[in-house]
Amino acid sequence: MLSRVDNDSATAGDAAGHVDNETSPHAEDGTPRLAVAGPDGLATPSVGELREVIKRKKKRPNNRKKKRGTGFEEYFCDPPMTLEEYNEEQNDLYPAHRPFPERMQECVQRFRVRRRMNSDQNKLFSHYLMLGGVDATQRQFQGTSKMTKGELNELTKGEVRDISANDVIQRGGDGQYDTRFYNPDFPEHWDVDFTGIVAGYLSGHLSDVAMVDMELFKSGVNVVSNFLKYVDRHDVCPEYSEDIREAIDLCEQALEEIPRILDVTTKFPGDFNSAANTLFCKGRMEDFEFDNYAMEPSDEQPARTIFGVHAAILLDQERSGRLAKLMSEKGLHPIQIAEETFEVVEISPPSDAVRAYYKQVNQHLGKNIDIRPCGSLTVVPTFIQDGFDRVMPKTVAKGSVSTQVLFLEEDMLESLGVGLKIEMVTFTLSAEDLKFIKYIRRILPEFYTYLPQELMFHFREPRKTDRPARSIHDKNTGGDHDDMFEDSDAGEDADDVQEKILESVPVGELSIEDGVAAGQEACNGGGCCGNGTEIGEEE
Repeated sequence: MLSRVDNDSATAGDAAGHVDNETSPHAEDGTPRLAVAGPDGLATPSVGELREVIKRKKKRPNNRKKKRGTGFEEYFCDPPMTLEEYNEEQNDLYPAHRPFPERMQECVQRFRVRRRMNSDQNKLFSHYLMLGGVDATQRQFQGTSKMTKGELNELTKGEVRDISANDVIQRGGDGQYDTRFYNPDFPEHWDVDFTGIVAGYLSGHLSDVAMVDMELFKSGVNVVSNFLKYVDRHDVCPEYSEDIREAIDLCEQALEEIPRILDVTTKFPGDFNSAANTLFCKGRMEDFEFDNYAMEPSDEQPARTIFGVHAAILLDQERSGRLAKLMSEKGLHPIQIAEETFEVVEISPPSDAVRAYYKQVNQHLGKNIDIRPCGSLTVVPTFIQDGFDRVMPKTVAKGSVSTQVLFLEEDMLESLGVGLKIEMVTFTLSAEDLKFIKYIRRILPEFYTYLPQELMFHFREPRKTDRPARSIHDKNTGGDHDDMFEDSDAGEDADDVQEKILESVPVGELSIEDGVAAGQEACNGGGCCGNGTEIGEEE
């Protein structure tokens, strides 16, 4: 579309496509003009100016705040405190004269605010606090979500934190607090033990939750270690500083020990014990559920070779000769299978001379079989307390345990340590009194500690109720005659039927036959219970 042009203002130069220098968006030197005078004398933006403005907007730096760190980075350190903050902590928040429970509650709440935890870290940290007696359960009917802006502006940061915090230490009189957690007014059965809580948490709950997920395990250890360092740096409880530093060292130990335990668990029971299982214990589980830790029947000949080489090197000549004779005999050999728990007291890797023997044997056998050198593991029977109703062996209770020797490959011995506890199923050759490992159930670290608080997480306070206690005469108890308490066609209530039954037979002498007879009498001798089914017959 064409636009109308005023002939008076048009020039020949304009018609030829030339532009006046004064109205051009660029000066003679090529730089853009900032403004061009309009017909009314006012400065109006030129094309060059508009382009320059757009270019400056594109180059404007981003003033948005950078993403704040979580506080759990590898080299994270709390920012330096001002003099006012230091004086506040020393004189108001964590002074020595303030009770320990109040200082710890203040510290836990402030730590939550200064760290950005994801959902997994929140759950793990809350469980750790609950093991230590801090109530970290979710609160109801509190928070700042229903408060107006004006009400929030009138509150200080500390008051807002107190309103929205979930981590508190229980207080109150008898019957007014949750007995699952610590109460300074009732300190019975509670002790301040940072190292013990960390040991129980890392070897118990965290190991069970993380299982083989090492990233989750490391995250849980990092949260606890970060909290303990926060407590130590801010002098929350200097009277327990040594205990706190021991707990921090225990976190470092767990990061080294737990991965080794998970790795060696997949290697058990080793080639030597697997070969013994194939030769003497295959198909002899007797009440034990697993039988897949032995070699296949097609591998029986390699099993004989492996077992024979280990027996010849590790045992004396007389004993290895008797074992060779046992291997040549066909049929089942008398063995004893048992579930046992041992604690490692000594680890003896193979000597240089033993390694040389194994090297010569492998050179003689060629590339078909690679037999790894074996060492010995000295153990003693022990008892693991884990919340289940287990019976402590009499020998352990009396302290009259004797050491026993097990044989394992050298690379497995390197991953084990003194103090580890191993639950395993073993079998013993009765003829030679030699013990072998069939399979293991679990390996517990040296710092394993069981905390009784683990049993209290699902505990519910008893409360008064008018409902009568459960009885064998109640309906829906799984008995054969539960339907006799259903409403009958005669309109009798189930409670009336039950009362008639109880009145017809003396208390303490009720048997199944008496119950059936009483039920028939209560149903007016009809022999049915309102559904047309004879008692004792199937529907």
